Amino acid sequence: MTIFPNLKTAECVCKNGEKYFELICEPVQQEILPGVFLRCYGYNGSTPGPAIICCPGDCVNIRIVNKLPEETSCTWVGVNTPNRMDGIPNVEPTPVIRPGDYYDYRFTVPYSGGTHFYQSGCNAAYQIPKGCVGPFVILDRSSSIFNRDYCLTLQEFSAPAMPTGAVKAGVFDIDPFANSFNFFCLNGKCYPNISALDVASGDACRIRLCNPSCTNSTMHLNGHQFVVVSNDGNAAKTRDARNTISCAAGQTCDIALNCDNPGYWPFANGRPLSRSNNKCRELGGMCTTLNYL
Repeated sequence: MTIFPNLKTAECVCKNGEKYFELICEPVQQEILPGVFLRCYGYNGSTPGPAIICCPGDCVNIRIVNKLPEETSCTWVGVNTPNRMDGIPNVEPTPVIRPGDYYDYRFTVPYSGGTHFYQSGCNAAYQIPKGCVGPFVILDRSSSIFNRDYCLTLQEFSAPAMPTGAVKAGVFDIDPFANSFNFFCLNGKCYPNISALDVASGDACRIRLCNPSCTNSTMHLNGHQFVVVSNDGNAAKTRDARNTISCAAGQTCDIALNCDNPGYWPFANGRPLSRSNNKCRELGGMCTTLNYL
């Protein structure tokens, strides 16, 4: 079972041989740290939105209900769909979803597993940094070989009203067009407000990374070596041992490791400022821990 720390899994209802999901695209207040809320866009009350989990060959109907004050759409990054279901209305024969309306995206999930994500395909330069993203995982046979299977979505936000070097409670607007960021999140939370990745000694563990943000992120795991097993949902051809991976903007990466070094180990962005909350000196930001039970 894939675990999405601090995220919900999208509810699924089977109707006439289809798996039916509903995502409500709406303004949300995302609590990234205790008492610190960002005014974002999201799905079903959060950013990232809830995780969609499917199997190869599933016939899915994903309804996007638009409660934003502007048009939107949804695209399925890395998932091959019919052109009308791909959700880029500026290029493809797919409609925009007007405020108060909805659209049903219907397609058959490809016969290959992998880690993907969904995101807005309309006004994307504004809506994606604003938070219109969520994980989309297609399970496959390899899932059975892992005792632990985690998925993390990487995000960056600029909250310009927050005084630099301090973290204050309140509700803050974000600037989706910013070139620099002061809050860095995994699954919509900043360290230490994100749940740990719990493992046991001897576990085979997979960590899936989704990066719908504007910049590349370099993630480093202390105390362990891992191999990259998948890029963009496709099996990696080379599996050299490493302890750091660069996950490019718009990319997904899966890493696998043997849990053979008990302790409490940080798994964090390699850029120092990304491991802080609003440039405070304490550890924060895009960081979680691998905790042996």
